[in-house]
Amino acid sequence: MSKKILAPLAACTMFLAPAVLADSSVDVRVGLERLPGEAMARLEDGSVRVNLRALAEALDASVVWDAEHRAVSVSRPDDELQRQRIALLEEALAARTAQEAAQKYLDGIRERNGAKQYAVLSAELQSERRASMEAVGWRTGSSSPWWEFYTADEGRQRPDGTWEFTARGVLADSTGTREEREGTLLVKEEAGRFVIVDDGFAERENRQE
Repeated sequence: MSKKILAPLAACTMFLAPAVLADSSVDVRVGLERLPGEAMARLEDGSVRVNLRALAEALDASVVWDAEHRAVSVSRPDDELQRQRIALLEEALAARTAQEAAQKYLDGIRERNGAKQYAVLSAELQSERRASMEAVGWRTGSSSPWWEFYTADEGRQRPDGTWEFTARGVLADSTGTREEREGTLLVKEEAGRFVIVDDGFAERENRQE
């Protein structure tokens, strides 16, 4: 069972704390739906108290009480299935050659597909960028200007085993302006697949857009 839903529950109650009525009750809404009266949150001694089961079920989650360990578990039935699905999709996107990793990453930039870019990043870069990509809904760049195309050369292997690629692209906009861009990507093998370990040029372009 997953307890990941506890964080958004806590954030929800903290956010709603200022909405205190005269009788110390707190109006809690999930989307546009208001929790029923019996689940009404209350402000007591500076803390918001809410019926966890009612709030969890409103979020399509279930609550299980473990009497032996005096513990509460909150989970959504499809959490594990979603993780498995994402893992399989990322496995399908895994690059088997350095050239494939470079091209898939650049395709992700051109398509503004942050999830595709993320799948071929090194573990270190994934850790650094996950929060920022989640914040924009995994949609990177902008609709204008857009990348007309973005590709990499055949690359060369450096003495340390990494591969270096020259990336080239054309940035276009609705006025007909086209601007050529060029930069470098570094790729290495990690855990049986090839991943991007340095994309300073590409990442800079994403920030500028």
